[in-house]
Amino acid sequence: MTGVRMMMTRLLSWFLFAALAGTLWGCGSGASYTKVPDFKERELRLIAVVPFSAEGADETAVGEIRKMIQEGLYFKGYPNVPLAMVDEKLREAYPPDGTSEKETVSPEAVGRLLGVDAVLYGKIDEWKTSSLLFYTPTTIRVTLALRSAKTGEELWQSSCEVVRRTCGFPGRNLTVKSVIDCNDAMDEVVGKTLSGFPDGPDAVGMAAQKKGFFQRWWPFGS
Repeated sequence: MTGVRMMMTRLLSWFLFAALAGTLWGCGSGASYTKVPDFKERELRLIAVVPFSAEGADETAVGEIRKMIQEGLYFKGYPNVPLAMVDEKLREAYPPDGTSEKETVSPEAVGRLLGVDAVLYGKIDEWKTSSLLFYTPTTIRVTLALRSAKTGEELWQSSCEVVRRTCGFPGRNLTVKSVIDCNDAMDEVVGKTLSGFPDGPDAVGMAAQKKGFFQRWWPFGS
């Protein structure tokens, strides 16, 4: 019985440690960003989020981060420029031929195609999940750059790295925890990366909340 109690005590201690470590070991650096001094005076409204660059990362996950970034801009007060329309216009103007990437299209060219004020480029610098014995660290590092559709000038830039470490016993339990932590890491890296992005013309407030959804949806926003 003594041996059983010792084993149960060790198991309980491990679960408590794993729960605490899962919380404490989830970490990430604060985002750093720069912007032009006269950002507000640029009176930007329509921002196109072009496909992100991400070597070796899962395309579905990268597309999800791009979508989350666009939604973040919406809640910052910028009318939505539909991603499907952005992709369609880029495909029509620059058919894929294996020699170029859509994300390298100049902001001036994107501006002419879509009639936007600025273009947001994104790069997933790192997206890695390691499988170790009792924990799975996930690292996501993202860089964003906003450039003027008129001049090509960089107006704002931000980078952020988030690391989440999930503890648990090897197997399905740890795998499920890792997936949840990966989703949390995506939320965190998007939130931190956009934390320094200036509010737009329809910034959320009492006035903005009174607007209907279709009033803010590009290109019909007032």
